[in-house]
Amino acid sequence: MLRVLLSGCLVLAIGMWAFAQQAKPEKKPAKPAATAAEKAAAKAAAEAKRKAAVEALFKLKDVDKDGQLSLAEFVTTPKPPPKPKEAKPKEAKPKPEKKPLTPEQIAQQKKKAEERKKAAEEKAKQRKAMTPAEKEAQKKAAEEQKKKAAEERAAREAKRKAALEAEFKAKDTDHSGKLSLAEFMAPAKKEAKPKPEKKPAAKPAK
Repeated sequence: MLRVLLSGCLVLAIGMWAFAQQAKPEKKPAKPAATAAEKAAAKAAAEAKRKAAVEALFKLKDVDKDGQLSLAEFVTTPKPPPKPKEAKPKEAKPKPEKKPLTPEQIAQQKKKAEERKKAAEEKAKQRKAMTPAEKEAQKKAAEEQKKKAAEERAAREAKRKAALEAEFKAKDTDHSGKLSLAEFMAPAKKEAKPKPEKKPAAKPAK
């Protein structure tokens, strides 16, 4: 009797273990690590792509086509040439059938139209009720807002140009006032900041 019970328990345990093994998700094979040659090839491809993009930008900025960039050409943002439009044959698309509006949708549309009309009338009343002084104040406020926006744009543009001028000077290694393609592609050297002098530590009083 004991042997039968033991053998039954053993069979049950084996069956549960087999079921658990089947239920486990299959592990996906790990991707092989990139070799040194593959990494070098990917790096070279990325560098070639970067150089091609920089060369294209250089050609766009070089307005007079002398193979060099002046400060004015370097600072200006060139406009890319327009892409040629391909004439695609127009396909006649079947027009979707318009479903008739439900009474609820018609009522909503009427309500929205009335609300827009009331808002326009209210705005017109407010304009008529305004005194000449209020109208003048509103006009001045709008002009001030436009002036402020223009000043902010001018400040941003001046900051951008100053940064580009500093970059131009850093790239112009031969101080010729013009950048060659090699100088344009080379990263600008950052000026080394002077290190602060270390003050001698105060000697403790005896």
